[in-house]
Amino acid sequence: MLLNELQKQDRQLRNQTAINQRQAEQLGRQAEQIKSMTEVEASTRRALDAQSASFEQRLSRLEQPRQASYGSHNLAAAFDK
Repeated sequence: MLLNELQKQDRQLRNQTAINQRQAEQLGRQAEQIKSMTEVEASTRRALDAQSASFEQRLSRLEQPRQASYGSHNLAAAFDK
């Protein structure tokens, strides 16, 4: 009876060891995926930051002539009064 119980426990431990090994492999793959996704996110964030800075520069260049014309228009209106 004791031998049967020990054999049963041995089978259970071997099965659990195999399960643990598969889970460890799966966690390793998931860690690699997370690392890859983190790198993609960082790259995407840098690209978006660069696009945002470029957009801000273009917008600023577009607004400068408008501000200059509004400024001179306001100055002319002040002299007309």
